[in-house]
Amino acid sequence: MNEDDDDDTPKIDDDDKDTVLFPLVRYWFTFGYGHHMGPGRIPLRNCYTIIQAVSEEDAAKMMYGKRDLKWATHYDNPISCGVDRHGLQFIPFEKLQLQEGNNL
Repeated sequence: MNEDDDDDTPKIDDDDKDTVLFPLVRYWFTFGYGHHMGPGRIPLRNCYTIIQAVSEEDAAKMMYGKRDLKWATHYDNPISCGVDRHGLQFIPFEKLQLQEGNNL
């Protein structure tokens, strides 16, 4: 390992000199009362998910793509998100489904 591996500067992929690799950052997303998923209407009010993305904007776009406007807030760390303080349950992003119906 060389000393350049420890910094967060963009890396250039050796296989493709035109590709710049940026580090992924974790973003925590929560849900509110009335948010549910799937035909069984599984409640998500005490749940959170994590999205790894290059930027906050990219993470929000991924969440909009998966859930439209049916999520509450996003955070840049688990303490602000309240994971431990509120005893939130983790739902893998890949398992989330679009909420059926028009209610938020």
